[in-house]
Amino acid sequence: MKARACTKCRQWKAKCDSSGNTPGGCSRCRSLKLQCVFDASFKRVSKVKRMQQMESEIKQLRQTLVETVQTGEIPNQASAHEEEATLSEDWATQLSDIPGVTQPLPPTQYGLEMLPQTDALTKPAAVVVEPSASYKMLGNVCLTDSQIEQRFRSYFTRCHPHLPFEMATTSADEVFMKSSLLFWVICAVTSSWRIQLQLSPSIKSMVADSIHAYPRSIETAQAILILCMWPFKISGMRDDPSLMYSGIATQMCLQLGHPSSSQHASAKSTPDGSGGVGEACDQTSTLLACFIVNRVHSGYLGLPATTLAHPKILRAFEDPAIDPTLSQLGRIYHLVGEAIVAIGANGPCPTGMLEPDSRLTMIKVYGEQLSELQERYLQGMKGIVKVSYFFARLQIWSFALLDDMIFSEDLIKIYHSAEDEACQIIELCYDMNLAASPYHFRRAICYSGFVLVKILRSPYCHMKRELLEDNVERARQALSTTASSPDDIFCKACQVLEELLYLEDKKRTAPIFSRMGASMMFDMLRIYWENWHDRNMPEEVPSLLDLDAIDWGTLGL
Repeated sequence: MKARACTKCRQWKAKCDSSGNTPGGCSRCRSLKLQCVFDASFKRVSKVKRMQQMESEIKQLRQTLVETVQTGEIPNQASAHEEEATLSEDWATQLSDIPGVTQPLPPTQYGLEMLPQTDALTKPAAVVVEPSASYKMLGNVCLTDSQIEQRFRSYFTRCHPHLPFEMATTSADEVFMKSSLLFWVICAVTSSWRIQLQLSPSIKSMVADSIHAYPRSIETAQAILILCMWPFKISGMRDDPSLMYSGIATQMCLQLGHPSSSQHASAKSTPDGSGGVGEACDQTSTLLACFIVNRVHSGYLGLPATTLAHPKILRAFEDPAIDPTLSQLGRIYHLVGEAIVAIGANGPCPTGMLEPDSRLTMIKVYGEQLSELQERYLQGMKGIVKVSYFFARLQIWSFALLDDMIFSEDLIKIYHSAEDEACQIIELCYDMNLAASPYHFRRAICYSGFVLVKILRSPYCHMKRELLEDNVERARQALSTTASSPDDIFCKACQVLEELLYLEDKKRTAPIFSRMGASMMFDMLRIYWENWHDRNMPEEVPSLLDLDAIDWGTLGL
């Protein structure tokens, strides 16, 4: 049977405007400067197979180029150009079949002509910049150069200012050469939920491999920190590895060696001192970022921090080379970390909590210290720092919201302060795109919602109840925009906040005082769990499996 379309049009599944006798072939083949071939036995090649063929050809070209540069042996120039032109034409025809894939540059733009022609055998070969592929693939995800460029631009514009540690380069190709993990993490956190779901298994596997890999690099630690700030979908608090990840990143930085002031000075005195200073600044800012991220996650979960306030970290607050936002965040989380431990972990009670009178005194002391910190170091702070500052104050006030506190005028003032801080956090975060903001911003607005619910359940409301209820509803509305699926933890948090206002505290389990700055939130979850257990498993004996003597797994939390 005679073919009614040329092989190129059949490959594209397009209508061919040539009958086989048209001079020069169809318009499509003429535009591509290809021979118009009619073949009745032609079979289409799948895009997946063509992508695999292209990848193998790219690897072959790269290997040939590297071997040529290393040995200094330059093949015959004419034959090399012929082979390169043939392969380039093959790439162009294959890439043109795939929408959105950028065609590679012609061979004259690859930098191959930089190689010496006349005296190639007497002089060493010139260093050639290796061209990047037109796409990169991980698992089932394939990203073109234009997509990668957009994701990197989005990360450094939208994400990096939230944790501005120094990076050696912002170029996608250079980042990929230094650390493929960092490259794919940046691509993942700026991608859609669907792409993140496809990338997450491969990236998690790469993180696991990096723990045992040697030698380690500062880029690996930075990739893990980014995952802590923008983690993949989390269904429950026990599924969140961010606290463990931040501890791993800290250990990587410490094993790489933290630069001292003497190393800074020696780097400046060397001829290439600029590189030494840059590397030292990268390590210092990354270690400070590890400290901040670890305190963020430990504070919300009510668990001890795994990163101590090393003197070198504290000296980094004063380092002019460190981004001011990073220094301000470091000061905030250092002070609130000390306050949480002093009030919620070093007390005489078995839970570590101070007695009510002593607790109230320490709350006021650390509240004043935070105010002094704002006056001295946080003038003109950005919205990024504001959320962290208000959240730090709210965590300190939350110690006074526990049920064992004794009524006093000071207690009423703290309730009013907590009310104001929670409303300010909700106001700040409500105007943000929380789906693209750091994970702890969502936690901050969720925590603020729990604080307002706690105040609404008490007789100490400062604002009118309907205003506080409106703010709780705004918190729920903001959190609902961040939920990628019904089993997302913040989708569950919205349901808990909605029901908690009307649930009775049955007091069948002991109040939770063992979670330091998160004790108030976990105690509210205890109330929800008791009521949920009565509705769903009224005849079963509760399985007291968790640190708090509550099986949070039954709630999916």
